Amino acid sequence: MKSELIIKLKEKIKKELDNCDPELWPVTCQMRSEEEGYKKIEKMIILYVARDRMPIDSAIALIEQEFQHGKG
Repeated sequence: MKSELIIKLKEKIKKELDNCDPELWPVTCQMRSEEEGYKKIEKMIILYVARDRMPIDSAIALIEQEFQHGKG
């Protein structure tokens, strides 16, 4: 059951990151094009969604802010 939820969440994350707007999220959009960067972003989004019940787009915005301030 948990693995099905993770798979669905990863699919939604991929869809959201495929539509990444570099004007809104320049660092995140650039990082997602690299395998390691994508994995790091995906892991962070999963954490925020699971732990904080944050919507995916809000998690991406927070991650972008953290990267821009050197915390990511």
